[in-house]
Amino acid sequence: MRSRTLQVVILGLAVAGLLTAGVGGVAASHGEDVGDREIVEVQSVSNAPEQGIVAVELRYHIGDDVAEFETNIGGERYEVVGIDGFDRVDGAYEWDEQTSTPTVRLRVAINEQAGDAYDYVDAGEWAITDKPVRTGLGWRAYEPETIEIDKRTTVDGPGVVAGGMVYLGEYEDYEFSSESEQFRLVVSDAANPEWTVEEIQQRLVTASNQFDGGGRSQRLTLFVLTDPLRRGGLAISTNAAAWVHEAGLESPQTTLFHEYIHSRQDYKRTDATEWTIEGSADYFGKLLALKDGTIQYHRFHRLLERGNDYDDVILADRASWRGTFANYELGALTLATMDERLRNSGGRYVDVFRAKNAADNEISDSDFEALAAQAGNVDGFFDEYIRSTPPTISVPEPTVYDGPNTGAALDLQVSELDVQAGRTERVTATIANTGTEQSLAPQLSVASSDVVDVSLIDSDGSGVTETESGWVFDHLSAGEQYELTLTIDAESVDGEQVEFTAADLSNNRDAVSATLDSAEPLGATLSLPTEPTVGTAVNATVATTPEDADVKQYEFIISGPSGEQTLATATPTATFTPETAGTYTLSVAVTAADGRTTSAEGSLDVLENETTESGTGDDTADDTDNTSDDTDGTDDTGDNTGDRTSDGTSADDGPAETDATEDSPEDGSADGFGDGFGPAVVVSGLLGVALLARYRN
Repeated sequence: MRSRTLQVVILGLAVAGLLTAGVGGVAASHGEDVGDREIVEVQSVSNAPEQGIVAVELRYHIGDDVAEFETNIGGERYEVVGIDGFDRVDGAYEWDEQTSTPTVRLRVAINEQAGDAYDYVDAGEWAITDKPVRTGLGWRAYEPETIEIDKRTTVDGPGVVAGGMVYLGEYEDYEFSSESEQFRLVVSDAANPEWTVEEIQQRLVTASNQFDGGGRSQRLTLFVLTDPLRRGGLAISTNAAAWVHEAGLESPQTTLFHEYIHSRQDYKRTDATEWTIEGSADYFGKLLALKDGTIQYHRFHRLLERGNDYDDVILADRASWRGTFANYELGALTLATMDERLRNSGGRYVDVFRAKNAADNEISDSDFEALAAQAGNVDGFFDEYIRSTPPTISVPEPTVYDGPNTGAALDLQVSELDVQAGRTERVTATIANTGTEQSLAPQLSVASSDVVDVSLIDSDGSGVTETESGWVFDHLSAGEQYELTLTIDAESVDGEQVEFTAADLSNNRDAVSATLDSAEPLGATLSLPTEPTVGTAVNATVATTPEDADVKQYEFIISGPSGEQTLATATPTATFTPETAGTYTLSVAVTAADGRTTSAEGSLDVLENETTESGTGDDTADDTDNTSDDTDGTDDTGDNTGDRTSDGTSADDGPAETDATEDSPEDGSADGFGDGFGPAVVVSGLLGVALLARYRN
């Protein structure tokens, strides 16, 4: 993104006081039919067989009033390969006064290296160069003051000549205009920019209509090219032509705007003001891209801030920054802060830019300062920032500018500020664009006393740049909004005021003023059942204070013998069913809509459910009753407690202990009774034996 000066070498000869010098462009609309008092130079450019070379033919048409004529070819990047109608004399080519259309044929090297790429190049299928041959013309005429000079360049084959640049190759051609400027867009067939022709047109027209810095060309031709050119752009000081690499025609690049500003620079400068050429193109290029919505404020801020990297540069001393990018980056940042200072006193830097373009003289350092002083207050600025190494510079806030999107409309809403002194509280701010245009670089600013601190913790997915005055967010489309989360820390709250302001690049704004209220701390009590049992649902309920607290979420964590589970609800009750007996620990975290939080916890012992066990209670009596109904008087389990006759004797002749021996304890300690005999049964047995013995006697 460099500008180049188109140098025209003019040769003036004094032969008997009748030879004069002429400049090109006097009769640029003239055809090849030449009048008596005209000299026409036609420079025809075409491809040459060798890579990096173009063929140029200089063809002259000389009027009858011209007695003598010569041409001098400047530069060293050419080779003369043929002449017709000229004689080489002392380095110049003198007309033989016989040939009606004398010519000089040349081979011209056009590749100009710029690092690993090129400023001008022959790429094979296409080529781009500035006007390849510089000529100086001298003549002797019978009436020298009437001689008109016409210099023109053409291409032999497909191509375009415009504003001092020559393009050879196939292309697409487009024309359009702004309110006060004509544009021609030449897109090489080899290029494939991301932006469409319509998008490029929109950006150029918008920039032209917005920038009122003077220095317009009647017609600007922009060439869109590709590798092996360097990935940037280049403009020449005719203000009529520039090329841009296709990589610069995509968001968030600002190359197109940078080269456009070069086309508006029409002032002469000294070494002390040379830095303003790239500095102003870089600054205004980025500002136009920001106003267009091509870049976010975040990129604008980051790129300008690079200027602070040059702490050993004095801009007015060209030698101190030569070979660096300080003239671009420090130059842009310096002009940005000058613009901010001028705007704060009623002016703008573009007014200074326009005044420089209108001046006839070279703009020296003192001239520059005088013009800036006419626009606003710059007392001490040049000594501090330009004639010495500057201090650290802050990038201007977006609200400094006067952007174009006046159709945007910002609406700011802030939640209630219930704040407890000494405690961090949350607050929600919503910025909505209720207008019809995009809001450029919306910014939230907060003003409060020293005892209140406000911080942004969530930008709702938007990019954010923190500035001295607040936070700047992505451009906000019409109908969209950002919900921002902030924290407030207050040492005291009584009577404290906080002012929230939303504003953007076009000075659309809205404000909310709030008084801090003392917030009752959020409290919570957890209620649990007293005798929970396995398999029975348990309800854990939270009661919060104050009673009117707007609770957003309850998060329960339940830990027990089987592990841990989490239940998040919008209601104050959580229900769970324990599957295992044991001790359970419950905790709950409560979050209010205004950001306040609290917690509570408790524990409970879960018991076994007794109704789930068998073989006890009334079931035993039922079994006993059932055994008396058995017909065989036996029990499959070997329990003989119900196998007695009605008179108390055993139905079996063998002793009652016989069956009991099979059920003796495993340790071998036999007590003579099976498991089914209790004390009452033993007594009945002994009585029966006694009666039987007496009967036998």
